[in-house]
Amino acid sequence: MFSKETYAIRRKILKEKIQNGLILLPGNKAMPFNYGSNTFPFRQDSTFIYYIGVDQPDLFAIIDVDSGEEYLFGSNATPDDIIWTGLTPTVEQLAQSSGITHSGEPSNIADIISQAVKQKRKIHYINPYQPQISLMLANLLGINVNQLAQNQSLALIHAVAEMRKIKEPQEIAEIDRTARTTAIMEQFIIDTATDPACRESEKSIRAGLYRIFMKEGFFYSFPPIVTTHGEIFHQPEASKERLKPGSILLADIGAESDSHYAGDMTRSIPVGGKFTPQQKDVYDIVLNAQKTVFNTAHPGETWLNVHLTAARVITEGLKNLGLLTGSTDDIIKEGAYALFFPHGIGHLLGLDVHDMENLGEDNFGYNQNTPRSTQFGLCNLRYALELKENMTLTNEPGIYFIPYLMEKWKAEKRFAEFINYDKALTYSNFGGIRIEDDIVITQSGCRILGMEVKKEF
Repeated sequence: MFSKETYAIRRKILKEKIQNGLILLPGNKAMPFNYGSNTFPFRQDSTFIYYIGVDQPDLFAIIDVDSGEEYLFGSNATPDDIIWTGLTPTVEQLAQSSGITHSGEPSNIADIISQAVKQKRKIHYINPYQPQISLMLANLLGINVNQLAQNQSLALIHAVAEMRKIKEPQEIAEIDRTARTTAIMEQFIIDTATDPACRESEKSIRAGLYRIFMKEGFFYSFPPIVTTHGEIFHQPEASKERLKPGSILLADIGAESDSHYAGDMTRSIPVGGKFTPQQKDVYDIVLNAQKTVFNTAHPGETWLNVHLTAARVITEGLKNLGLLTGSTDDIIKEGAYALFFPHGIGHLLGLDVHDMENLGEDNFGYNQNTPRSTQFGLCNLRYALELKENMTLTNEPGIYFIPYLMEKWKAEKRFAEFINYDKALTYSNFGGIRIEDDIVITQSGCRILGMEVKKEF
């Protein structure tokens, strides 16, 4: 974690933005997966990390904007706890490490909140995603748990998003470090899968990734996706069968550092080391689209325009292959290209791999002047607004051949004037290709975070 001054300054800025009331920042709880004391690896809430910087479960912070007072609540370890976990910092010590003056037992939380409710003071919180936190917060506020979402503070959400989407230099350094470890893992997969003598499976490659995670002292920012079915974006299963030469292995992976900043990288790799001519034609279109993003992303440009520029490159490439036909402008406007590119060009990256997704993407990725599209494909763009210096994002164009979707659209005669379905269906066993790197917006453009990893095959 960073210095306590970092967190004190962030809380000061947050108070200035919110102006009045109480800010509630519940930390996450340890989550059991089959009984109470057998828990999943703990992951602290990202907003709690950002403002408090303490990576321990069962904590709760309150910021009184009117008085300026800040509190951290939690229970100290009992002698029985210490037998199992060893000595741990007291809540008072944790508060001091974050520059917080006041600390106390969880029983004190209700007194502060109930008093604020009686005084009809504004209470700011973000709708929780952990069920235990939701129930606790609803009880503290005296409302039905189903009312939490509608009563959450948009002012707090917007303030948090405004601060978190522009990264501090120390944050960029952490993402750079995490992206570098992600690149090491990606290179391991490339070296393994392109070996003509490769005898590995998707499952054994995933096992190798976990060894690298542990060796480097990292965890994963999302469960690794290592699959020859790249047309399934988040393929949950891994095959035990040996990789077959001539197939495409899509490896979408991300490391997470001990400070919880995320990396996210994808390579589409020819098993055995060489693409077929058909695969190479599609791969080159995706690679050209990614290069276009590198050349287009800069401060003042909107991420929506970057997406549409990449979509234009993909459309032109698919027209050259005879898969699309007609006016490129019309294909883009109507969204016909999304049959082959049905996701956004990239997303914000930071303490979450889809940074701040729990705040609601429409609350920070769109506004009244730029509402979210309802068009298939384009509606999956997670951020659309202006790019600013020190924003960190992913650059990840792709082309996919999804048999179900192609057959469905053909039966509906959807965009029949633009899509050559007979030819598209000959790609039914192709899979998908995605190429992804992490970038930071600089003063005049953007740069790759981490290090370069092979893209030319």
